[in-house]
Amino acid sequence: MEVSKENNVCKQSVYEELFRKLAPLLRNFLMYKFQHTGRAEDTVQEAFYTLWQNCKEVTQDLAKAYLYRVAQNQMIKRLEKDKVHQKYMSFQSKSEEDV
Repeated sequence: MEVSKENNVCKQSVYEELFRKLAPLLRNFLMYKFQHTGRAEDTVQEAFYTLWQNCKEVTQDLAKAYLYRVAQNQMIKRLEKDKVHQKYMSFQSKSEEDV
């Protein structure tokens, strides 16, 4: 589906306005979920980067929902990666104890 040029978020001024308005809200949402400032800020940056990469497909009225969805997906991926890492570290610790 092609989004009209006038309604997408590729225009720099539109994108910057979205960042000013939504980045603090998205950061607070992610801080609540992650309980970690750095990860929340990184995820906000990643979400806005993804928005910019796909700006031709995202309309201004859907940008907020798009950003939250991207950020939540990034958060889930990161948490799953953490679980795998913790499982590996636990396995590694048990292996070293057996030696």
